[in-house]
Amino acid sequence: MKRIKNLSSGAGLFIALVLSLSVQAAGHQPIPVEVVEKDGTYQLLRGGEPYEVRGAGLEFSDVDYFAAQGGNSIRTWRTDDAEELLAQSLEHGVTVLMCIEIGRERHGFDYDDEAAVAAQLEYARGKVLKYKDHPALLGWIIGNEMNLHYENPKVFDAINDISIMIHELDPNHPTTTALAGISGELVDLIHQRAPDLDFISTQMYGDIVNLPGYVEEMNFKGPYM
Repeated sequence: MKRIKNLSSGAGLFIALVLSLSVQAAGHQPIPVEVVEKDGTYQLLRGGEPYEVRGAGLEFSDVDYFAAQGGNSIRTWRTDDAEELLAQSLEHGVTVLMCIEIGRERHGFDYDDEAAVAAQLEYARGKVLKYKDHPALLGWIIGNEMNLHYENPKVFDAINDISIMIHELDPNHPTTTALAGISGELVDLIHQRAPDLDFISTQMYGDIVNLPGYVEEMNFKGPYM
């Protein structure tokens, strides 16, 4: 994998790139999204065209206000009210990176419990089948901050299995997982246990200004958002 640079400063994918949502979508046909490598950097394509994300986290309201400020893409933390959110987003030319909520070890989920992990995979399958063809969909986030206060690395095996399932059912949208922070050790673990993900995502809040330095320190060469 080649290094991705921060598009907001003129290079590669922070996952960011430009295209307005086409209303050919009215018939609920999916618009293919892919991550591609070119000349050592990564780019997000939507409908075959570069797509620059101007985004925020948003779930239940104010899509019209968000779009009026120049935003074009939102992320969610779960699929509650997804139908309404996707419809609003389509109306306002906004795309949605949809998070499928899965069990967190810090909240008591046991990734050694094979039956619970299998049930979770089927839950995720239902969400994918329900929303995969919506034209406002940008991609899938598999779990939010699953690395926060975790001990069992099998969580990333489960994320990988969900990603494989998504790619089998939905060839039109990429997969990621949203991490709490980032480190070389964490990136290596994901590469070992969840190689099916199309890119890595990280949430860093105020520390985001230091992300380019961390990426350089880690010598990380993959796509990230």
